[in-house]
Amino acid sequence: MKNFFYTLIAFFIITVYANAQINAIPFLAKEGYGSAKSKIVSKGFTNPQLVCCLTLNKSITYSGIPVTINFDETSGKSQAWFYFFRDNAFPDSIMSTAVVNLGIYATLDYDLSQYMTGIFKLNKTMGFVKDTLWIESSAFASKLSTSNELKTYRAANPNPDITIFALLFNTYIKSLTKNQPYWTISIQNGANNYVCAVDAFQGMISCPGILAVQDNQTNSEKINGYPNPSSDKVFVKFNSNEIVNSYEIFNSLGNKINSDYSPNQLAGQLEVSVSGLSNGAYFLKIICNGTNKIVPINVEK
Repeated sequence: MKNFFYTLIAFFIITVYANAQINAIPFLAKEGYGSAKSKIVSKGFTNPQLVCCLTLNKSITYSGIPVTINFDETSGKSQAWFYFFRDNAFPDSIMSTAVVNLGIYATLDYDLSQYMTGIFKLNKTMGFVKDTLWIESSAFASKLSTSNELKTYRAANPNPDITIFALLFNTYIKSLTKNQPYWTISIQNGANNYVCAVDAFQGMISCPGILAVQDNQTNSEKINGYPNPSSDKVFVKFNSNEIVNSYEIFNSLGNKINSDYSPNQLAGQLEVSVSGLSNGAYFLKIICNGTNKIVPINVEK
């Protein structure tokens, strides 16, 4: 009842100041967890279990009112956190709510489905994140500050489309332990998705790097090119009924190096020149019959 009362107050404040910015007070992820869980109980779950908690650096609009959200990587606080829950009694459902701090914690319904793709795509079999065992968002922020890989990528990509910070079970990133909860930072630039992850129990940090041409393409098929390594050209074979629509080459940091949106395909084979590339590891992302095919490439001269 108390949570419901607080929510009514929050909506009253928002309604009165409909033409103003919502100036929410930043808070840590665990600080809003209780309010989120109570809200989900009021929506019908009897024993809600957390499967994901996230925030993002983005200005959103709620009921026509602008809300600026920014994760402070010094304190680990954000103006809004979004919580997703499952309940074994309702196996076909995932419920979510947002929490903001307006002097009191208020819960809001907001649709984040446009961002819940790739590594953030939730499913009904994901494991639960135990209530009290996961490290706080402040510890996550502290670990991010120690990553030289993250600093290097950000220096090369200073203006991302969106950055998402999330606690969830890993089901997609092959270089991380499957079904283990991680805090992750996802820096998205177009098709590119650069990720660093912190073990949500032990606090160890790992940066798998760019995922748009690896794990983040959950419907991708990994195939091989030859010769590999190569100093001049790489060839990729296809079936006679397959048509290559385009390809893009990414380096290990996720930067797009080259592309061809009308490539020549002869005798079921695609020829890609790598003569202009420096030595190193690359990924060739091919769109073939509307689906993604990923080819790892090593250039050695």
